[in-house]
Amino acid sequence: MKTLTACVLFARVCAGLLFVHSSKACSASLSDADTLRQLNLDWEDATKAIDINRISQIIADDWRGVFSSGKIRTKDIVLNYVQTREIKLQSYEFGPMDISVLGNARGRG
Repeated sequence: MKTLTACVLFARVCAGLLFVHSSKACSASLSDADTLRQLNLDWEDATKAIDINRISQIIADDWRGVFSSGKIRTKDIVLNYVQTREIKLQSYEFGPMDISVLGNARGRG
C-alpha cells in the first residue's frame, strides 16, 4: 500500500505542471504553488469519490506518469484503474510538499 501511495504521489507531483489551467483553483489570487497544491487536493478528492470526469479534467490527454517501478502510465490507464479497482480508497493524506516552479510552466488550456 505504501508503494501505491508513493507511486500516486510521485506521478501527481510530476504531472502537476502539465495541467495548471484545468482547475477551478487556477486564478489570479493563487500562486502557481498554491494552484498545484489545490490540484493535488482535487485529484485526491476525485480519486476517493471515483469521479472519473473530474480526474479527466485535471489530467492532460497526453499526460504520462512514471511510477517507482519504472512503468509509464497514461491518462487512460489511470482513469481505468480508478474506475475498476476492487479496493475502495477511503482516505489518505500526504505530508508537506515543497513546490518549485521553474520558468513559465503553464499547461495548454
